[in-house]
Amino acid sequence: MKEIDLFIFDLDGTLIDSTLDIVNAVNHTLHALGEPPLTEEMISQYVGVGVLRLLRRCILREHLDRADEAVSIFRRYYKAHLVDHTTLYPGISEVLNHFSGKKKAVLTNKTEIFVRPILKGLGIKKQISYAIGANSKGVPKPSGAPVEKLLKRFRASPERTVIIGDSAVDVETGRLGGIVTCGVTWGFHTRDELKQAGPDYTIDDPLELMDLFQ
Repeated sequence: MKEIDLFIFDLDGTLIDSTLDIVNAVNHTLHALGEPPLTEEMISQYVGVGVLRLLRRCILREHLDRADEAVSIFRRYYKAHLVDHTTLYPGISEVLNHFSGKKKAVLTNKTEIFVRPILKGLGIKKQISYAIGANSKGVPKPSGAPVEKLLKRFRASPERTVIIGDSAVDVETGRLGGIVTCGVTWGFHTRDELKQAGPDYTIDDPLELMDLFQ
């Protein structure tokens, strides 16, 4: 097993299954713009790139000039429905408890104002040492800058730090930050996408983390 001091987790599609709440928020936004709803499958493939890019991919071309308005509509609705249906993936609680003595951070492109309320609502806020979400000052994934920030904050070495996520964006973030990368297949993105990204490890179940790292 590989010795790890700092675990960096993606949020949506890695720690939490937030599919339905995000889909509902997107379709509420589309309805407000006078557009037809999209399927869960269509919307979920765009999760992880940030709200603006998510909505720009979902709204019709003729409404792209209303993207900022769409973001405002989405945020108002989503803020009131953060954990209506959102849950931890099976095994995540066990993994967080198993690594209770390790530093654990969340690094996500979800808007930062949503991150801590979700962690609190799902009962895992105390188990996460620090969380970085998208805001006007930070650089979103796949930049390596937030990884460097976390390494500095926790005085962790790159070779003893791992990023765990369900997308190629997470793998690229880890690669740019010079840390270990672990792709997970239970999230929003496909195994083929992860395979092409080339993470150091690929797992199908959260409990496998306890066999890989210590």
